[in-house]
Amino acid sequence: MRILTYETTGKKGSAAVAADDGRICWSASHEEMDHLKDITVLARQSLGEMDVDVSQVTCVAASIGPGSFTGIRIGVTTARTVSQMLGVPCIAVPTLEGMTRLGQMYLDTLPDDGKKPEYILTVINARRRQAYGALWKDCSGLPEEVMEQKQYIIDDMVPEIDSSISEDSRILVVGDGFDAYDEAIYGLTNGDNRIVPAPENFRYQRADAVASVALEKAKKGEFTDYSHLLPDYMRKSEAEMRLENGTLSKRIKSPDTITIRRALPGDLDRIAELEKKTFPDPWTKDDLAKDINSPDAVVLTAQWGTVFAGYIDVWRVAGEGQLNRIAVDRSYRGRKIGLRLMKEMISILKSQGDQEMNLEVRAGNRPARSLYSKLGFRELGVRPDYYQDNGEDAVIMKKELKDND
Repeated sequence: MRILTYETTGKKGSAAVAADDGRICWSASHEEMDHLKDITVLARQSLGEMDVDVSQVTCVAASIGPGSFTGIRIGVTTARTVSQMLGVPCIAVPTLEGMTRLGQMYLDTLPDDGKKPEYILTVINARRRQAYGALWKDCSGLPEEVMEQKQYIIDDMVPEIDSSISEDSRILVVGDGFDAYDEAIYGLTNGDNRIVPAPENFRYQRADAVASVALEKAKKGEFTDYSHLLPDYMRKSEAEMRLENGTLSKRIKSPDTITIRRALPGDLDRIAELEKKTFPDPWTKDDLAKDINSPDAVVLTAQWGTVFAGYIDVWRVAGEGQLNRIAVDRSYRGRKIGLRLMKEMISILKSQGDQEMNLEVRAGNRPARSLYSKLGFRELGVRPDYYQDNGEDAVIMKKELKDND
């Protein structure tokens, strides 16, 4: 096994190669925030030190966040690209887990004199008195998560740490959150020697620690395909928040950020969750899984950036496509995601030789009826009392699939 690993969530990027015998070779950038320029060079250096060719890589891992939004995107996108190119699986490593392993690596360098910290605090500066963090108990192996990985207000985080540990416990602190909030972190122990900041060479994210976690995940079979290796920002980006409050420019709101692709078995949980949110009579996971795997159905998913935002499900019978489900997450409506799903589905049906597409829509769903009309669907009639939840009529619509539309 050879795992090529990327770590780009901190100020300095790094790459590593891990072998199944536990050996890890890694290289780090000397400059801050040069991820895009350096990451491929660092990976090549790590491969050279391990004396393996990229063609011998059997898996690609990435630190998926939280951390620098831009850095996360660079690392995850690079890993996805290499994974797809080589035809090998991926492993997602949460950044805070990689940092915890880094803390364990430092603790292993200390004398076993009974004075080692029993806990590891991983904390990343999220600015404005906020931090991404977690508290772990070092259990001489896999650490135990004492406080969950999430975004904290630092002034709320400190009392929670204090209440989660015994009075005489010592804490190793890993991450640049200590640089920003050292006064608050020291304050939780009233100035005694219970806080142990990791030295700089063990304080910030490193690819060798991420690769070490990836090795353990590989042994457990925790793989995913490249399309499901996704960032975990742990909070919305400023752009997303501005989009929600209406202060983002129309140019940035462009539907070019929408990605449509065929659904995979790994999408099932998210599709089922959206199904429950959207319909009063949700399909079961078994029903949805049958369509994802059936040659007589087409199921597509939509992503807004890297976020799952919608899906469409159509049956193909005797040259006709029958729309069963189309749903867009409420948070992402009004961004033409439904339109893109429909257009892509129509294109697929035409390419497979189908002659027409049919659907039923609630009579009172004016926006949907308008959308379908713009796509060339004609209203053929009404099915009275069709919907069981409220007895609403269904409008029958049909579109002929012509080569020139």
